[in-house]
Amino acid sequence: DPGTGKSEVLVHAAMRAAKDGLKVILMCPTGTLVHAYRERLPAHPNIVIETIHSAIVYVRVGDEVVKYAPPTRLRRFDLFLIDEASQIEDPVAIRLRMALSELPHHHTLVVAADYRQLQPIAGGGAVLKWCMKEMDQFYLTEVHRTNDPQLLSFLQTIRKDQPSRS
Repeated sequence: DPGTGKSEVLVHAAMRAAKDGLKVILMCPTGTLVHAYRERLPAHPNIVIETIHSAIVYVRVGDEVVKYAPPTRLRRFDLFLIDEASQIEDPVAIRLRMALSELPHHHTLVVAADYRQLQPIAGGGAVLKWCMKEMDQFYLTEVHRTNDPQLLSFLQTIRKDQPSRS
C-alpha cells in the first residue's frame, strides 16, 4: 500500500549492508528517483545509486553496437535493490533479468513494487511482475506516512475506486 515505507526499507537495507561490507547498487526507473535517494542516503563507498538503464547499460536501439553484452561491472555488487519496479518496461526487465542471471556469483535481489501505482509509460510491466512470483514476497501493510484517519481512508478509497465528489 502507499505510504507503508517500501522506499524506507530499501534505504535502511542499503545502509546496513554497506556497513557490513557488502557492495550495494540501488536501481530506480527514473533519474528523479535516483536524485531523491542520493539526498536521503549518506555518501558511502559501498553504495551506488543509478537508473536501471545506466546500471545495465541499456541504450536506445539506434545506438546499439552489439545486441547484448552483459555489463561486467555488475559483478562487483552483492546486493541489488530495485525501487518502483512497477514502472519498469518489459524490454528493460528482460535485459535486467538476463544480466543478473549471468552473474557468476551469488547475489541478493530485493524489489519494491506497487502495481496499483504508476505503470510504465510505454506499457508493459508484466515481465518483472511475472519474475517476482519466483521470489519470496513480503507485504507492508501499515501506513507510516500519516496518522490522519480521514487521509488514510481517502488514500485507501482512491487506490480501489474513483472517489465521489464529497
